[in-house]
Amino acid sequence: MYRASGDEYYLNLLVEYNEDDVINLKTVADKTILGVEEKIKEEYFLEPTKKAILLF
Repeated sequence: MYRASGDEYYLNLLVEYNEDDVINLKTVADKTILGVEEKIKEEYFLEPTKKAILLF
């Protein structure tokens, strides 16, 4: 809309939307990283007996 109209309202709306999106995506990325980190620790750094316990 902004390109078609040149109306600053639409530009501000787009910027606000993108800011909210970035904030929400950071939360998703942080949670994903923690999950991946935990899986890597379980897979590569736990003793085999501890791995077996985690499976049950």
